[in-house]
Amino acid sequence: MTRAILIGLPGSGKDTVGSILSEDTGIPLISLGDLLRSYLKGKWRKALDRGDFIPDEIIYRILTKKTSGLKSYILNGFPRKLNQAENLERLGGIDEVFFLDITVRESIKRLSNRYVCPSCDFVSKKDGLCGNCGDKLTKRKDDAPEVVKKRIKLYKKETIPVLEFYRERKKLFTIKGRNSMAIAKKIEKIIKENTKIKRRSR
Repeated sequence: MTRAILIGLPGSGKDTVGSILSEDTGIPLISLGDLLRSYLKGKWRKALDRGDFIPDEIIYRILTKKTSGLKSYILNGFPRKLNQAENLERLGGIDEVFFLDITVRESIKRLSNRYVCPSCDFVSKKDGLCGNCGDKLTKRKDDAPEVVKKRIKLYKKETIPVLEFYRERKKLFTIKGRNSMAIAKKIEKIIKENTKIKRRSR
């Protein structure tokens, strides 16, 4: 059993790394952004598209419904604030937190060249047709330059303390690199090693 978190600046590769990791390990990937986009309507969907934070009570309700009955999962995009991390610890805790470390400059560069498929969430660096299902690729509203700057500002204010919270608890692993497959393999190795340690300590 493992409950892990992928955390990092927008564009750090959490979606891609998470998908590879989930496919290789069989651990369900729960992407908060995708989850909220599929559930939220009206004013909250507009708030999400602007890059604003969504109220915790809404997030907890959706997340609890999704994780109910799961012994293992990988969270992508949550927690983003210190109080959310503290609440997660009270609700059962997290085993590992993987910080995908990229610079702000790299974050902006990646997002300015990101195209997604509205049908299957395929991600590409080039505009055109989806390489998975053939649908027309689009730009996400929250990848617009002005929204990206806002997301990064919020990240620095709200999420940096989350990293310190998990570092103090010796649960934080900083992962650097540009190759998503290699990053996923590094994370998988750490999860397997920690799982063995937990089994021996029982």
